[in-house]
Amino acid sequence: MAFKYSTRIDSALYDKEGLCPGINLRRHEAGDLEEVGAFRAQEDWRRLVGPLEKPYAGLLGPDFSFVTAAVPECLPERIEIVSYALEFGFIHDDVIDKEIEDASLDEMENALEQGGQSGQIEEKGASGMKKIVAQILRDMMAIDPERAMTVAKSWAAGVGHSNRRQEDAQFNTLEEYLPYRAFDVGYMLWHGLVLFGCGITVPDEEADEARRLITPALLTASLTNDLFSFEKERGDVNVQNAVLVVMREHGCSEEEAREVCKQRIRIECANYVRHVKEIQTRTDVSDELKRYIDTMQYTLSANAAWSTNCPRYNGPTKFNELQLLRAKYGLEKYPAMWLPKDATNGYSVKEPFINGNGHYEPTKTNGLKRKRDNNNTGDTKRLNGTNGVNGVNDVKKPALGSQPSTDSFVLADVVSLALDQNLLMLSDNVVLEPYRYLTSLPSKGFRDQAIDSLNTWLKVPSTSARTIKNIIKMLHSASLMLDDIEDGSPLRRGKPSTHSIYGTAQTINSATYQYTEATGVAAELSNPACLRIFVEEVQQLYVGQSYDLYWTHHILCPSISEYLKMVDMKTGGLFRLLTRLMIAESPVSDAMSVSDNALNQLSCLIGRFFQIRDDYQNLASADYAKQKGFAEDLDEGKFSFPLIHSLRTVESEPKFAGDAMQLRAFLMKRRLEGELNNEAKREVLAIMKKTKSLEYTLSVLRELHGELKKEVGRLEEKFGEENFSLTVMLEMLKV
Repeated sequence: MAFKYSTRIDSALYDKEGLCPGINLRRHEAGDLEEVGAFRAQEDWRRLVGPLEKPYAGLLGPDFSFVTAAVPECLPERIEIVSYALEFGFIHDDVIDKEIEDASLDEMENALEQGGQSGQIEEKGASGMKKIVAQILRDMMAIDPERAMTVAKSWAAGVGHSNRRQEDAQFNTLEEYLPYRAFDVGYMLWHGLVLFGCGITVPDEEADEARRLITPALLTASLTNDLFSFEKERGDVNVQNAVLVVMREHGCSEEEAREVCKQRIRIECANYVRHVKEIQTRTDVSDELKRYIDTMQYTLSANAAWSTNCPRYNGPTKFNELQLLRAKYGLEKYPAMWLPKDATNGYSVKEPFINGNGHYEPTKTNGLKRKRDNNNTGDTKRLNGTNGVNGVNDVKKPALGSQPSTDSFVLADVVSLALDQNLLMLSDNVVLEPYRYLTSLPSKGFRDQAIDSLNTWLKVPSTSARTIKNIIKMLHSASLMLDDIEDGSPLRRGKPSTHSIYGTAQTINSATYQYTEATGVAAELSNPACLRIFVEEVQQLYVGQSYDLYWTHHILCPSISEYLKMVDMKTGGLFRLLTRLMIAESPVSDAMSVSDNALNQLSCLIGRFFQIRDDYQNLASADYAKQKGFAEDLDEGKFSFPLIHSLRTVESEPKFAGDAMQLRAFLMKRRLEGELNNEAKREVLAIMKKTKSLEYTLSVLRELHGELKKEVGRLEEKFGEENFSLTVMLEMLKV
């Protein structure tokens, strides 16, 4: 899939259970329009149907709302109405009383069937809910009539399923329950909304194949919903939930049942990932079906990530500041921030301004304008010749880009605010954005693999292991952000480095914030010694980095011994830190007399091997050049292992006297100009070829790899257990 409207974000920040391996998490750039659609649905429900809590916990999430991640390539002009419709579905399911539900569902089903056949819904004498559904269809028909009718038909089928389901059905096994639940997850409405939102049409003759291919996704979504909604539903009458079914089937605890569900989610998700990959190679199906199957995978990653963080399952404190303001003051005060520039040039985001009265003042835009009715009632009119929204006054839809009048800048109000100790908090979204960008870039996850491999022996509880992974990830990512600034690196993992996008100052600020965050997380580990270990190793990281920078700045070539010690403190520091933290949290440490020294040699060797390998690939690997640029270490002036060998060689052997002068000249040129051109780099590499420095580095790596294998063997004997995953990890690093 080509990505036009979305960017990848780090799923590990949200899907901490790893429920959707193999599927990326993405965020639509126009996510603000989802919030506008959701709040419009809430406001219209209150006006036409009845009371609704403020703020209502439906689609909204503090970092991203559901549709924003579930349909990351939704056409921007359709995301608001898609969100409006889905939010209405959430509200309808939550609010309707059981005694009137059957009548409500009958009315909904009949209205939607009518809409699916004719493209419109009769509103004479209709209830408020039916008027809202009619408005949804009308708005969609104005955008895409064919797919709007598809939404109505599929939604009608879903309502019909809900209308005829057995509320009191008793399921004794998970296998009995899943077929029932799979199509009770709101799939038919979602199916129609995804087709409409992305402009997809699955041919009728491929409907059965689409259903077969999508089944693992439905099972994944159903189980994920049950897993996160169980706490919310447990008090309902005749609750139907996979967690409860598994508890009944196996006579196990809730926690054990949750683990069974999680494992099944991962299995079904893997099945769907396989379907996504397989269908792309098929020649017997349409491109539209391929698009649909590809698009639906993001529903799964979004559902898992959103569910861990959304107010719907995690409490009202999860709303962000703008959501709370919109809930309190409405969209008139806090309209859309993301607006169309014009008809041809894409879209832009408006920056909000909070005035002295705490109200939103939108900046000037090229968005759609508003005007008042002649009767001055304040009703909105679109500048398209129609009254209200598409000519209907029952459901008023504020135009995107509406401009509220600004409140006066009153001195008393400013003084009042200055005395107020309970002003709304500013979120951490801005300071986290550079970090989120860096962590969204592809990564091999080597340090996570190292933790998992060592845990074969140390048996650290899963909660502590996840915490340690999080600490290492924060430190490693923050160090990369700072390294790229200090080294002047334009690329990181084949993409623009963080500071080239967000600026040096903001990147430093974000990286520093992660160090403080990691400190707080380390303090939460069960062993009090962990915080001391953390502080010791972070100090070593900074000292090691200082020597690397010092040698580069002053063009001072270190000895191999000095280089290795710097590596121990810098690169090896993270491996040593994760090892020491795991030992501190290990329940088998005392029983097996495991001390820091037991694994110190392994972490030391891994750190040295890893850094020398990185130095070698920087100069010798074509793939590395694509990721970081051609021979980037030479641009940085870094004294890498091959460069140290070459420089020491030319300075110690008379036959290389001319090369020694030339090599020093290139280093000075880099110091003065901040980089070397490609021709100069090739000259340096030619000198390295004469001194056989890359060959020598490769031979060192092979020797160290052999020593690593021996060390793993010694540890396997000590712990009395083979460590296949660690052996595999080392083989993957072999050069």
